[in-house]
Formats: sequence, structure tokens, C-alpha cells
Amino acid sequence: MVFGGSGTGKTTFLRKVGLEALKQAKGEYSHSSIPVLLELRKFSWEKSAPIDLAAKIAEEFENCGLSEDQAFTHEFLEQGRLLILLDGLDQVPTELLTQMTTAIQQLVDRYQKNRFIVSCRIAADHSCQNFSRFTSVTIADFDEQQIQSFINSWFKSHSQPEWGQKCWSILASGDHQMTRELVKTPLLLTLICSLFLKHGKFPTKRSTLYDRAVSMLLTESDDPSEVIDQQTSPGLEPKCQEIILAEIAYTNFIADRVFFSQGEITKQIEQTSLEILPDNLHLNGRNILSILED
Repeated sequence: MVFGGSGTGKTTFLRKVGLEALKQAKGEYSHSSIPVLLELRKFSWEKSAPIDLAAKIAEEFENCGLSEDQAFTHEFLEQGRLLILLDGLDQVPTELLTQMTTAIQQLVDRYQKNRFIVSCRIAADHSCQNFSRFTSVTIADFDEQQIQSFINSWFKSHSQPEWGQKCWSILASGDHQMTRELVKTPLLLTLICSLFLKHGKFPTKRSTLYDRAVSMLLTESDDPSEVIDQQTSPGLEPKCQEIILAEIAYTNFIADRVFFSQGEITKQIEQTSLEILPDNLHLNGRNILSILED
């Protein structure tokens, strides 16, 4: 059971373990296993239907081109040949969490020759207390040496190695203690590096840092050829996009909803757009959704 805060790299860790397992004897995973990654948040589970994780594993084999996926899955599970990576237990809707926990435990009990790794956010660790035979580990925050190494590698990958040295020098100077407290996770450290590459300095206020990070994510792309066509929805500036996304996030978070139909989200976009842009009555929800997807 792998615990970690938001942005600590739980999904990346599971993917890394899976990739090493694929290398077999040449990899860093010490057991001969076939990895199967199930990102639990991506499945549209039904409360009225039983959760069949073995069927989802079979779907993954089918996606890999194994025509007799059900037979392969049963054989591999019985022989204990699988490394089953279950990512994001905390992202399963609350109403299904007990059902999901039971389904995982039953899978482990029935096919105990296999190996299992489950990831879960630290804030939701109460949902994992009923798991038996699992060893719990927590992904540690970066220490200063790891922060420096990450920064140097990030700027080197962007062909700006000298900026990496400058970034770390300023960050370690003692004048940006607030920023240093934020960069202990890969996600926030990546945003910090991106902002520094753009502005050459760090904001002094945390709220300013977050605001610039969100603005950067909404307006910039790693690929210069990707240009959002604002002609389809004139007036939909980044701040408007941010307001729409915030409304979607808030509404569905308090409703504990992870999945919703395109029609539902399109309607919500149009309602929010009319509130913030009342003069643009011709705004099309699907066009805006397309822009937000880009």
C-alpha cells in the first residue's frame, strides 16, 4: 500500500515499477511478473453492479492484442504471474469505496500468489484500514539534495542547464523560504521550474505563485504549434476559463462525482458562461469544452 500526498508521484511510481517489471531480469523489479496497471479513477463503476477487477484486467490484456483475454487472465491469476497495480483508491467515489475495498481484498485472497500494489492519498488513508496482509509505505518528500538534482535535470532537459544553477542558487539563498516549503513534491517543483524559466524569479506570495501557475497552465503549451483558436468562442480569455473550471471542480467535488456526461458538463459550461459573459449569448458549450480540453 503506497501512500502519498497530492503531487508526490504515486502514479508515476506505480508506472515505474510496472516498466521495470516488464524488463524482467534486466529491470530493477526483483520478481518475474507481468504488470497490469488499473487506474481506478478511469472506470465508470456502477453502484448497483458488482466490481469485477478480474474483468478489468482482462480488458487490459485485450487492449494489448491478446484475443483470448479472459482465458489468459484466468491462467495468469491462477499461476500467480501478475503484478497488479491499482492506482488511486482515494479517487473512487465515496459511495463505492467500501465496495471497492472489498473487491480488492477478495481479489488478493483468491489469487494470493500474485503481487499487488495499491496507491492512495494520505488524506484518505482511513479507507485502507481494513486491508489485511498489506505493508504500508509512504512516499517521502524531496530533501534538499533531491530538489537540487531535480532542478538541474529539469532545466537540462529544456536545454537551459545554466538556468538550473541560477534557480537553485536563488532558491537556496534563504530569501524564499515560503517557496522552498512548496517544492518538496515533483508536481509543485515542476511548476516552480516552469515559472522561473518564464520570469527569472520567484513570487514572494504563495497566492501569487499559485495564480501564475494556473495562468501558465491555461495559456501556454510545450508545443509552440498548439494554438487555441479563440475565434470559436470570442471573449473566452484565460480568466474566464479558470472561472468555468473552478465552477466545474467545486460543483462536482461537493457532489462527490468523478464522472459526468458530455451533455451535463456542456450545460454547466453554458450556464456559467452566461453568468460571467452575459453579452455573449452565442457562446457554444461544446466549443468551450473543446478549448478547455486543448
